[in-house]
Amino acid sequence: MQWKKWVPDAGFYGQMYAKSSFISDKGVVLGFEDEAKTKKITFNFENGFLSLRETEEGCFMKSFENLNAYLEKHIYLQKESWFLFKVESSEYICRFKEQSLGAYNEEKIEHYVIITYDVISEVLSTSAPKIEVESVG
Repeated sequence: MQWKKWVPDAGFYGQMYAKSSFISDKGVVLGFEDEAKTKKITFNFENGFLSLRETEEGCFMKSFENLNAYLEKHIYLQKESWFLFKVESSEYICRFKEQSLGAYNEEKIEHYVIITYDVISEVLSTSAPKIEVESVG
């Protein structure tokens, strides 16, 4: 398992709070709010969405051990409280491929991880999300 910083070109930085998530026939939409409550950030995985897993951040200890090992090598990420990652060769991808009986063995599946103060959102998708940033108030 290899954690990598994910830097989408969307114009937002800092920590976020989870606000909403829903799955529809068009994919999955994850909604967040920045710490200052001045921006609403939406991740729309409408193309290539395969799976969503959300976990209360206090229940994510084993994965945090792996993430902390990555952060120790990249100390600058600790200072900026980075929260967006991709995980290569993850157990989540392997388990998904196993459960799909090989239907996705040839697909390039990305494992996106969004870490907020309260929820860890993980998405498996064959394409990047559309990201919208909206000023609030």
